[in-house]
Amino acid sequence: MRVLVFEAVGDIMDAALSYGRGRPDFADLLVLAAARRVGANPLYTFDLRLAEEEGAALAGARASKPLCPSRPSAPNDLTASRSTLL
Repeated sequence: MRVLVFEAVGDIMDAALSYGRGRPDFADLLVLAAARRVGANPLYTFDLRLAEEEGAALAGARASKPLCPSRPSAPNDLTASRSTLL
């Protein structure tokens, strides 16, 4: 017999109610509900749909030195020296 054990039934209810609106995946909503319960606000995510939910925020980073600052000079020339990348 298989048994599912849940830490907090309220998390499932919150996720189910949010899932009915049809935006993020159910698993993501469960994580968000658990984060809300323990006070981990905001929950940072790379999921654009989840970031729209209350209590979630879009995670991001800015590169001060991009890995490829310029495009290759020719379409087939994908080699770059170390100094070009830094």
